[in-house]
Amino acid sequence: GQGDKSHRGQGKSNANYLCFGQEILAVADGKVIIAIEGVPDNEPGSMNPYFVPGNTVVLEHEPKLYSVYCHLQRGSVKVQVGRSLKKGEVLGLCGNSGHSSEPHLHFQLQDGPLFESSWGVEGIFENVSVMRGGSQETIAKYRFPKGDIIDAGK
Repeated sequence: GQGDKSHRGQGKSNANYLCFGQEILAVADGKVIIAIEGVPDNEPGSMNPYFVPGNTVVLEHEPKLYSVYCHLQRGSVKVQVGRSLKKGEVLGLCGNSGHSSEPHLHFQLQDGPLFESSWGVEGIFENVSVMRGGSQETIAKYRFPKGDIIDAGK
């Protein structure tokens, strides 16, 4: 384990980051309405201010419910606009494109397809395994309070 670190060594290259290249999955069934590809990955510490979200996928789940996945790795987006997906399908790989100083996924739920004209929607996730105060518990209807450690293997 790396403890609380997000990377191995000094973290000077994207490959040093534990999340870089990990598969990004659809959180629910939906239809691809935006799939942006071709934005280069940044070297850690530098950011692209011209295309903030980087390589991005937006899914429509139902009217007024969209999920957004930003900063995906260049060349990794595996879905096309108009395609219907099932929960758990691979969208692309975690990257460092756009206004991102190190590899990570920016994920959000919103009530419309576009950032600039949408409001955020609180996500509620099913059966999440959480570490709190040194003990593991599974929460049936989970929201993300600050400080929880999530078991990504579940």
